Amino acid sequence: MAAHLQIVVPRIAANEIVLRPFESTDADAVTGSGYSFAIEVGDECVGQIGLWLHEMRHGRATVGYWIRPARRRRGHALAALQVLSTWAWTLPDVHRLHLHTDPTNKASWLTAERAGYEREGLLRSWQEIAGERRDMFVYGSVRPACHRR
Repeated sequence: MAAHLQIVVPRIAANEIVLRPFESTDADAVTGSGYSFAIEVGDECVGQIGLWLHEMRHGRATVGYWIRPARRRRGHALAALQVLSTWAWTLPDVHRLHLHTDPTNKASWLTAERAGYEREGLLRSWQEIAGERRDMFVYGSVRPACHRR
């Protein structure tokens, strides 16, 4: 894994969305923990998206994203997820991407589905949020044939 890890994290742009790495992302890449990007539209940061590599020894990476409340419902999360996913497939050791969404957050799980992720199940008591154990949907995407070696 480490041999293929990109240490200098790129600025990624597609259409109106720019994923700009946070300054700490280069250090995160060096340690192997992942990549974190600001989601920018024009000159405004509308949210954050990350690719986390804690399971890379198994070929798996986790995606997480959020959008500022005032900028939601404009397609920014979908565009950012599509851009990040496309970029992630350029990393040779990534064979599976997955993400978790709260079952009550319909906008988030619809974003995952629209980006081509498939709902794979419900993880019971998966995560603690505000002192309460919460269930999470898990969504996955496997390396497309056009990116296989």
